[in-house]
Order: sequence, then C-alpha cells, then structure tokens
Amino acid sequence: MLNRITKISEQILLVIACISVAIMVVVISADTLLRYVFNSPLSWAYNLTTYYLIVICFYFAISATFRDGVHISIDLFRFGMSKNVRLIADITWVLLSIIAFGLIAYANWKSIFETFVQNQHYEGIISWPVWLSYVPIFVGTCVLIIRLTLHVIALITKGNDPEVIFDGEQST
Repeated sequence: MLNRITKISEQILLVIACISVAIMVVVISADTLLRYVFNSPLSWAYNLTTYYLIVICFYFAISATFRDGVHISIDLFRFGMSKNVRLIADITWVLLSIIAFGLIAYANWKSIFETFVQNQHYEGIISWPVWLSYVPIFVGTCVLIIRLTLHVIALITKGNDPEVIFDGEQST
C-alpha cells in the first residue's frame, strides 16, 4: 500500500516538475524577448525561476528518477562484485543515502520554519516568500526517503526490489 502511494506521489511530483520546466521555458523566453526586443524585461522572472521553478524541477523529480534508474551512477566496481557483496554494498549506500537526505530534509524543515516565523522575503518587485522556496526541497527529499526506505526493506527481506530499476535492470 505504501509503495503504491509513494509511486503515485512520485508521478504527481514528476508531472509538476515537468510543468515547472515548461513554465521556465515560457518565462525565460518571454523575458529574453521583452528584454532585447522591447527593452522591458520581466523583473520578477529571475526570482521565480531561480528560487522556485529550478528547485521544483530538481527535487520533485528526484525520487522518480531514482526509482526509474535514470540517475547518474558510478558502477566501475559494482559489476565485478559477487551478488552477495553487491547486495551488502547496495544496502549500505541506501542506508547512507537515507541519513544524508534525512539531514537535508531536517535542515530544510528548520529553514522553512525559521524563514516563515521571521517573515523573510526575497527582494524584488514581487516580494516572494523565502520559506516557500524550501518547501519543494523538503517534499522531494521526504518522498525520496520513503522510496529509499522501501527499497532497503525490499533489499533486506527479498534480496531485490522489483519497484526500482538499476543499470537498466531491476535492482540486484
């Protein structure tokens, strides 16, 4: 059940990430056209793309790209390992990843809270709230942590995870 909810969440976040890429293309194109043709740039375009849309693109897609095996991976030694050593290595890196992304999520939760309480805003013609730019990082890393946790549980209990693709094949 949790795996199904996680997969649906990943798909929804991936669609939002794709939409944010499309919005970025439109906004940057419009800003460029207005800047160089009409000498009237969109003064809010930089803040929107830098603090919100790029962050959404990256963090909302991070769990789905892990699940689908499309992250960059360095597997120079992995294929030379026996199946048992590879399984232990996979479990180890997944546990370390859970810790690392847990720290990222925790730090972002603190940043969301602090910037919200302090009512911080980015300078510009539009007063963008700072805390809102941290939310995609928190949401994306939390979904990734759930995916990684499900992955490591599957690796420990079954020896593989049919939900996660690795190197063009299902996990170990």
